[in-house]
Amino acid sequence: MTRRFGALRRGLLLAVAVTAALLTVGLSAVGAFAPTERSSVDARLRLAGLAQAPDDIVIVAIDARSLDKLNRFPLPRRFHAQVIDRLRRAGARAIAYDVQFTDASGSPADDERLYFAVQDASRVVLATTEVDEQGNTKIFGADPRLLRESGARGASTNIIKDDDGVIRRWNYAVDGLTTLPVALQEVVGGTPIAPATLGSDRFYVDYRRPGSFRTVSFFDVRAGAIAGTTLTETFKDKVVFVGATAPSLNDVHAVSAGGGQMPGVEVLANAFDTVRRDAPLRAVPGWVGTLLAVALAFVGPFINLRFGPLRAFALTIVTAGAYAGLTQLAFGWGRVLPAVAPLAAIGLSAVGSIVVHYITEAFERQRVRDVFGRFVSDSIARKVMEDGDGDVRLASDRIECTVMFSDLRGFTTYSESHSPEEVVTVVNAYLSEMSAAILDHGGTLTAYLGDGIMALFGAPYTQDDHAELALAASREMLVRIRHFNDWMQETGRGEGFRMGIGLNSGPVMVGTVGSERRLEYTGIGDAVNIAARIEGMTKDVRRQLLVCETTKQRLQRNHPDLVFVEERPVRGRAATVRLWGLEADAPLAAPISPAAPSPSP
Repeated sequence: MTRRFGALRRGLLLAVAVTAALLTVGLSAVGAFAPTERSSVDARLRLAGLAQAPDDIVIVAIDARSLDKLNRFPLPRRFHAQVIDRLRRAGARAIAYDVQFTDASGSPADDERLYFAVQDASRVVLATTEVDEQGNTKIFGADPRLLRESGARGASTNIIKDDDGVIRRWNYAVDGLTTLPVALQEVVGGTPIAPATLGSDRFYVDYRRPGSFRTVSFFDVRAGAIAGTTLTETFKDKVVFVGATAPSLNDVHAVSAGGGQMPGVEVLANAFDTVRRDAPLRAVPGWVGTLLAVALAFVGPFINLRFGPLRAFALTIVTAGAYAGLTQLAFGWGRVLPAVAPLAAIGLSAVGSIVVHYITEAFERQRVRDVFGRFVSDSIARKVMEDGDGDVRLASDRIECTVMFSDLRGFTTYSESHSPEEVVTVVNAYLSEMSAAILDHGGTLTAYLGDGIMALFGAPYTQDDHAELALAASREMLVRIRHFNDWMQETGRGEGFRMGIGLNSGPVMVGTVGSERRLEYTGIGDAVNIAARIEGMTKDVRRQLLVCETTKQRLQRNHPDLVFVEERPVRGRAATVRLWGLEADAPLAAPISPAAPSPSP
């Protein structure tokens, strides 16, 4: 790199850093990274490893077994009263009931029994999703005095999910009513909790391992018999959650823990456990994420000033990996750092820095680009520039490759009966289709021979699977000729053509031939001559594709539809060649219907 491009390069790298920083901060501000950021939090939670649930929280599950045994739904309120009485007598420390008891049930006796069971239990928090503008509920009826006189606490279980429907965070309050996990901890702890204690009014749920809370069937608790233990041993001094787990009740939610589903009552238990631990997972302030994104946006350009593009890119990747590791470490310490925006910033600046490097390098090597850009393919031009010796010739190499020759049948006759403009349109459309098939499979176009094509697979770059690539390109060419013929017929240009393709593999001398003013990249050798002869044989055997046995032997995969055709002599050679073709390309085979739009000239 000369000095005159040094200042330009530094200026462009600075512009890359500033642009990456502004773009990242802007996209972050409009929420473009939010879905990916949420997924990254899920991944960090899984990587951190979920602990087992504490043993002082027990779930009483209204499960499928309970519904089946009790054979009633909704369950009568006297059933709930019986369970609350059982839990009180067993010495439960507090009860969180995730079943709504709004308005009357239709059985005054059942309603009264439930009311007095709650009143006797004293430390009960009742869930509701119905809250008026003043934060009042209809638990036990429209009169709020009933709830107060029962001694129970009403709390919201309205869930505010993230945009993707996953529960990652929990609210301190919803619609003016404290949520159940917060209210329950206030009941258990005996002191009010302020949002600041939890970091904010919307905090991350620090999930325990799914399914690790001890769970007892509602039916067993109501019956007063738990296999292998007693109610007292199970519930004494425990915080008990009662709620639905039966799939038929549809109280199941997507959660970040384990990337799966979790019953609502288990989500509440996790949220409560998070609250009583003062919400250990806390997001850093927004300005920290902005500062990190801006700082990392300058990493790629700064490294690029000191090292070459590949080393700089590798060091940038290492830096990005180190930051990703830092986010995981911080997560373990209870801090949720933004991951996506800073990594996007460093990625954008790294890519931009590489672009700047090659743009400035392109100015230095413009002469070579100008020379080779006009006469050879892009792949060959790149190889010459990588050689870096300034020579306009590409050194010859002896390379093992597969040679392809192809030609149209009947095109000469077609040309004689149509206008030159029509002929040019047709041949350009045909060559565009066939060239795309060859290039898409890694082939190098070395010559257009009127309506014919010569191509090499495995040159100028060595390709171990050159025979596979050549056969795959040939298959696509056979499909494309059908589409091309459909286009000919649809546009009134004629019935179309058949084509001939010959493949042969072997050692070939490849390189550029010609003068300083006119160059051509080509292959020379016996393998090339035989490929040309095989293409000519397609006329005699009435097949569009013939594959020499030398190519078949180099195929790396099995091709059941590649069948032996015949053994034929080669003009100018004493030895014969064994030829193979595709079953679908047999002389009497029906044409394949096109599966894609017709080509356009």
